[in-house]
Amino acid sequence: RDEYDKLILKYKKLDDSIPKIRDFKDKYSACKDIVKLIETKFNKNPQLLYRHCWDLAQSSLYVMKREEFVNNLVKTVKYKYLAHGRDTGVPTEVQEIVDQMPADVQTTINKKLKKI
Repeated sequence: RDEYDKLILKYKKLDDSIPKIRDFKDKYSACKDIVKLIETKFNKNPQLLYRHCWDLAQSSLYVMKREEFVNNLVKTVKYKYLAHGRDTGVPTEVQEIVDQMPADVQTTINKKLKKI
């Protein structure tokens, strides 16, 4: 139980710190860390991954990691479906950012979304 409490504390500290991080590279690293923590220690909790894959997708865009941006945008939708059901559709914020992307990126994202 003590080990699990430490993991929860670690998660909370990361979660609280991410919105306050101003440097894009540091924010990207923190987002990667929290996603990895959820994947490895919190049984890939879909609600948490929905939220933090979205953060990671956004921070990936700022540090110019296109492939990671696309993959985490798709994971955002995947984990939303798992957490809330497929009938909830693509999150508005995801659709808005997809609509702003160049046509080739939109095509890539939409192809991946159809496979979910």
